[in-house]
Amino acid sequence: MRTLAAAVSLLAVVALSGCSQDDAQDAVDQAKDAASSAVSDADIQLPDVDWSKYGDKFQSKIDELAASADCASLQKELTDHGKLDSDVTAYIKAKLQQAGCS
Repeated sequence: MRTLAAAVSLLAVVALSGCSQDDAQDAVDQAKDAASSAVSDADIQLPDVDWSKYGDKFQSKIDELAASADCASLQKELTDHGKLDSDVTAYIKAKLQQAGCS
């Protein structure tokens, strides 16, 4: 949702700044892409995982890898930890999808 809010803010700035038509169209295209990405992210359901089984930093590690779109490291985590628990596997797969890795 932050991405969608940023896209709307960008459109407002462009509209008020009096920029060229090409700049305005670029801003509109960027806003559409950001809004589309936000909607796609909203569609991805993350499973509930009992993170206490895996240490307090494992979830943040997966989330950080997804935020940086580090697909190779996310895939390695899936390979290394995917057999532990179906919820962990589903979580990492969802994060791969959110990061645009699938």
